[in-house]
Amino acid sequence: QYRFLSKKSKALNKATTNVMQVAILSSAVLELFVTICIAAIAIYLGMSLLGIMPGPHYGKGYNFQTALFLLTLAPYFFFYLRKFVSACHDSNRALASAKRLMPVLNEPPDGTLTDMDEPLDRFDIDGLSFAYPASPVKVLHDIRLRFPQKGLVLVKGISGSGKSTLLKICAGSLSAQEGVVSVNGKDNARSREWLKANSSYMNQFPFIFDGTLRYNVFLEKKANAGEPYPDFLTKILAKKDDGWQTELSHNGKQLSGGEKQLVTLARMMLHPKPVAILDEPTANLDTGTIEIILPQIMKLAETRLVIVASHEKLFDTVADAIVNLNWGEQMSK
Repeated sequence: QYRFLSKKSKALNKATTNVMQVAILSSAVLELFVTICIAAIAIYLGMSLLGIMPGPHYGKGYNFQTALFLLTLAPYFFFYLRKFVSACHDSNRALASAKRLMPVLNEPPDGTLTDMDEPLDRFDIDGLSFAYPASPVKVLHDIRLRFPQKGLVLVKGISGSGKSTLLKICAGSLSAQEGVVSVNGKDNARSREWLKANSSYMNQFPFIFDGTLRYNVFLEKKANAGEPYPDFLTKILAKKDDGWQTELSHNGKQLSGGEKQLVTLARMMLHPKPVAILDEPTANLDTGTIEIILPQIMKLAETRLVIVASHEKLFDTVADAIVNLNWGEQMSK
């Protein structure tokens, strides 16, 4: 593991150095070119005003005000040249991403799945092992679980023990490499599609859409003024002058980390799926807010399967089942 991390660290340092060399070199060449051009304009205007450069094209038509205006305007002329260079760097990043995306986009569709709406009857994991691409280290080792149809399942373990990876597999974001992940007796591929369609997932960095606070909570659901919503949102609304009409942008920079988690949790409760997955839902919350949302999560678990990964000790007392992971190995259930 140490040799693998060392190799990847050196590769990352080399790639970062190459990128920085190109960026610094291109910036230096551009700035040198711009400086020379502005200096040439300044020399031309100065000599023209002083009459040092006589002739039919020099020393005519320029007064001091015009020369000063042209010299002031010259740097702005090169502003778009700088933007062009920046756009070239962006295009290189886009092309690199496209090389990885195109094989996925060109994959033929698997066909229409007609059983995506069936209720959750069984959710079993048997002999699951997982390692990320290009890594010899297995994050999960021989995991065997049988989830209930409803209830709160707590996944515990130290940081790096594979909790988030297990949750991503349960959400269908990652596919099982070894072992079986089966929903209602289906094979791995169909079970993964079912989990994608029927699970809601909240990680430690919730995504916030550009739009109003109301849209981020209710999404396309037409919400009236008296539409019921989770009580814990009152804490957020009280801080916003525009209330539900508060505009959010750039992944919710107007909200704190804890407020983003509350908005995402409310979204999950108002748009319920058979499986709800929460990765560290209390990580950015104070004690008072945790005591508010814990009953809401318990209420959610009364009607559906809720899988939570958390270090919060309060979950130990309310969980219907506990899964302990130690460096990817299942210790107890």
